Amino acid sequence: MANVMALVTVKGFSKRVHGKSFKEFCGKPLYQWTTDFIETIKNKFAVMVFSSDVPHSFNVPSGFIRVQRPRILCEDFAPHTLSVQHALVETEKDCRDEIEYVMLFQVTNPLRYAGDVDLMLGELDRVACNTCLGTSYTDHNLKVSYMINYGGYGSDCPRVHSGNLYVYSREFLLKAYDQCRFPAYHFIEIPKERGYNLNVDEDFAIAEAFARRGGYV
Repeated sequence: MANVMALVTVKGFSKRVHGKSFKEFCGKPLYQWTTDFIETIKNKFAVMVFSSDVPHSFNVPSGFIRVQRPRILCEDFAPHTLSVQHALVETEKDCRDEIEYVMLFQVTNPLRYAGDVDLMLGELDRVACNTCLGTSYTDHNLKVSYMINYGGYGSDCPRVHSGNLYVYSREFLLKAYDQCRFPAYHFIEIPKERGYNLNVDEDFAIAEAFARRGGYV
């Protein structure tokens, strides 16, 4: 069984929705949907890590290691992979065993299914070390004809990649990424409600409808 780290990355500030990570979603703060979910499947991971610029402002379960993320890595211009890399390096300072993979959970995707995690873990031995795994959904409401100045090619139904789950190998994070060799992504298809990302206030109402329909609440 691979040595996998579960990583939650969250910012203490939000430019589009004030206090978004702390904003109530279906009865509890948004970020807790992610930490509570990981708690239910914690036996799948060697270590659980909570990375934030203000890690002690969040009420996270005692099993999580808190990592102080530099504020510059929380800015919009900073590639999120750098935050994943930073969390891995900081966590391994106190780890006895080497971490092989990092599974990234972002709190703006609150609705998840444990079976998706199992699918991702089952794929680890079948992909190249410089290939990253992810989940995605195809939004059938998004058609090229609806989009102004769309410059893409191919299908009239572009795939929209969610931030629900991503898995990075240790080799990619510490070697390939530093050499600017970006990975190929292998995506697993999921339903839209499990990939829906909360970016603005209106998204909370939409995601709450998904939560009710999917039996999350």
